[in-house]
Amino acid sequence: MKNDIINYVSSGLCWILTAIQMDEVLKYVNLGLSILVTLFSVAMTLYNFYAKVKAKGKVEKEDIESAKDDLEKIKEELEGFLKERKDDNR
Repeated sequence: MKNDIINYVSSGLCWILTAIQMDEVLKYVNLGLSILVTLFSVAMTLYNFYAKVKAKGKVEKEDIESAKDDLEKIKEELEGFLKERKDDNR
């Protein structure tokens, strides 16, 4: 549950940072911060996977599928963000 909250907050932060852009310099700052937030989200997903596996002492198929689904969600959010930025630059 905590992992989902972190993912939603990080995605929300990406959208907020995009909305407050003022000029070209802020676009680059926004891009850098968005990349950092996305990397943090991926790192938290992988850390939670590692912590769960370490607590159990073994890797189960459902753990791998859960981590894969979480990373797939992050990928879809990032693709949406990149598509929106591409549409804004036209």
